[in-house]
Amino acid sequence: MCGVGIGHERGDDSLAVLRKIPKDYLIDSAEIRKAIQWMETKSAPRQMHTELSLSDEELIKKAVLNDTFFAQDERSETSVEELTFNKQRNRALVSVEIYLGPKSARGYDLALAKESGVWQVVGIWFAWVA
Repeated sequence: MCGVGIGHERGDDSLAVLRKIPKDYLIDSAEIRKAIQWMETKSAPRQMHTELSLSDEELIKKAVLNDTFFAQDERSETSVEELTFNKQRNRALVSVEIYLGPKSARGYDLALAKESGVWQVVGIWFAWVA
């Protein structure tokens, strides 16, 4: 496994860095293309509407698994591995794994913020690949 420190934090700088990665880079270039497409079409953080019957944990998991670029094609292989809140419970760090097999897996870390009662993805980092 190797770690990669590329992320998206409401800015165009990460998008520019992703566009410069050579196509023959060790990371799956299809994954990079998906990330670029997602960042271009969802440049503003999308709001995740709250549902009164769901807890914050359930709302976050639903948003991460249903509204991110990696979940588009591989939703059934994607799982939330860790979810950590700050003391005020208005920010969360989520670790996600996409497991296709022992030699085909990757992970992402996501930062979310709760603003006016709505959870929003504010950062995504490609964390590791196996």
